[in-house]
Amino acid sequence: MKTIYSISFYALTAVLVLGISGYSFAQNVGISSNGTFNPYDNALLDIDGAGGSGGLLPPRLTAAEQTTLTTAINAGTASAAEGMLIYSKTNDRYEMWVNDGGWGWKKIMTESDLGNGFITNTNVTPGQQVTADFDIDGSGQIGTSLEVGSDLKVENGIVVGDILTATPGNGNILMAVDDSWIGRGSGLDDPRIIFDKSPTSPFTDENIKIYPNDLLYVELRDDADGTSSDQIGLTIKHSVAARGPGIKLSGTRNIAGNKVGFLEFENYDASVSTTEILGLIAIENQTDDNLNGSFHIDLRSAGVQQERLVMDASGNLNIDGKFNSQGIQETSDARFKKNINSISNALSTVMNLEGVTYNWRTEEFPERSFGERMEYGVIAQQVEKFVPELVSTDKDGYKAVQYSHMVPLLLEAIKEQQEIINSQSQEIGVLKASVEAISDYIKTAEK
Repeated sequence: MKTIYSISFYALTAVLVLGISGYSFAQNVGISSNGTFNPYDNALLDIDGAGGSGGLLPPRLTAAEQTTLTTAINAGTASAAEGMLIYSKTNDRYEMWVNDGGWGWKKIMTESDLGNGFITNTNVTPGQQVTADFDIDGSGQIGTSLEVGSDLKVENGIVVGDILTATPGNGNILMAVDDSWIGRGSGLDDPRIIFDKSPTSPFTDENIKIYPNDLLYVELRDDADGTSSDQIGLTIKHSVAARGPGIKLSGTRNIAGNKVGFLEFENYDASVSTTEILGLIAIENQTDDNLNGSFHIDLRSAGVQQERLVMDASGNLNIDGKFNSQGIQETSDARFKKNINSISNALSTVMNLEGVTYNWRTEEFPERSFGERMEYGVIAQQVEKFVPELVSTDKDGYKAVQYSHMVPLLLEAIKEQQEIINSQSQEIGVLKASVEAISDYIKTAEK
């Protein structure tokens, strides 16, 4: 082997030429500023850069100089072998003279490519790759030799599936089979994930979008057939019969009155391009000990969202409005009851109650669903004085009467009243008999 020590450029060139041509029998040539350097056995030329002594510089040409060289090569006045290397000062890149469908310069790598960490493959049709070149296996290997570290940066996007005319855009992933997107949009409020349903009309019939501020956004568009199935925005199916599917809404513990989770119903008015919330189904933490939940339904009424139904943790249901039904059944089985006693003094209690007619104060309570017509009923405060068990008070201090539970009291009052009537009827019968006897006596005395 040959080892050449630090010498001048001209001397190096002469020695290199002589070393290669004059000693062709040598296995390899080494160039070094260090006398202890041993070139690699299988390298024809091995340059040692130990100690930061320098690097290898190919010819550096401007665009004009490169054009002059190309013209000379094509004219035959200058020769060039395939693989000749230069550095383009104009393009800031290495270029090589190759025959790729015609002789010319092909870039190796640009300075910007090096700075941004990109390697550009120009050996295949844009948008395509040789099979398995970009297959990533479970160990993080791409193909058979390229390993992905902690970061993989994609600037111009990735297309998965058959190539369409649409491009993925900067940093996006396009599922070419159904035009679904991950990372679509450049604005802060643009969707980040879009699942489309119409591959023939890209990006016009999005079904599901995921925005930065919404976990999941589902948008339905009209289809040509207009079938009812097209109006189903989300279907959750459980294939096991033993248990049905569900949706879990999980939130951080809230104090009483705050919503733990809710479903909001929104309607779009195309005539004025506005969207309003028409209803809300929610679960609230009934007490701030996080042990009791309450169920709420809010509905929009006269432009204002109002609470219309509340079920507390005990199952008590409060409806703000009239309840219409073909019948109401209340649990009354004797096996559920104890301390059963007859109602006493029912008639005297009922005699203290007052039935009234009234109208609701709709102007003062617009949030309530009060009607305008005259009503029949009782006053809760007046009933509470004599039968407090029939009156309940809500969290805001407003009172309500269990009208259905007044029936047993009225029933026993009617029975007491009937006993009085029966007793009085007997007395009247005796008096009537006495009157008739006296009348007969008078008639006999007159004769």
